[in-house]
Amino acid sequence: MRTRCGRGALLLFVVGCFSFLLMAFPARADEGGVRVVVDGSELKLDVPGQIRDGRTLVPFRAIFERLGADVTWDPKKKVIEASRGVDSVKLTVGSRVVEWRRSIIQVDTAPVIVDGRTMVPLRFVAQALGLHVRWESKTRTVYLESKPDNALLAEGIHQVHMKSCMVCHTINGAGGQVGPVLNGVVDRYGEEWLTRWLKDPQAVRYGSRMPNFHFSDQEIEAVVEYLKTLH
Repeated sequence: MRTRCGRGALLLFVVGCFSFLLMAFPARADEGGVRVVVDGSELKLDVPGQIRDGRTLVPFRAIFERLGADVTWDPKKKVIEASRGVDSVKLTVGSRVVEWRRSIIQVDTAPVIVDGRTMVPLRFVAQALGLHVRWESKTRTVYLESKPDNALLAEGIHQVHMKSCMVCHTINGAGGQVGPVLNGVVDRYGEEWLTRWLKDPQAVRYGSRMPNFHFSDQEIEAVVEYLKTLH
């Protein structure tokens, strides 16, 4: 009887310890890999894309080089720097503070090192280089498009990117704190109000810090079309 009781107590002890370890050290990322498709071609990753806190992370070198950016890595400082055209990006492992176009902004998910690979937030990287990002939950696939089929949407993304709106506004969890978050802005203000605002911000609200970009009517329509996709 003592032997069986002793074995039972030992088993309960082992199970209890194992359960404690599971609670103390939760999984580092959501289960299952994430596919990344860039302009119709799947991106080959030596470490699968992962989802952390609702954001997809991928190995930095694979994504930057696929998007045609020059990239460098400082292993001592754990700093990634990349540039393409007018865009420059600087990220530090473990920090949500990043540099984009020489302006300091924040991202909601910091770069991390997983199994010896430095992973960066995919949506921010794509946004920083002017791409459109689309997520398909059924297949766990992220689609990056340098020029969406919807010409109006493509023009809106281009305008928001070239005007450096992410320096002042947070878009999809990345950006500045000067202006309101652009996700959900159409639901909050409505298309008619946004159209008047983009036409002449100071006429709508005297003393506004929003610059007048002198958008054409077609450009305003395109920007609103893009803003409608930011839920």
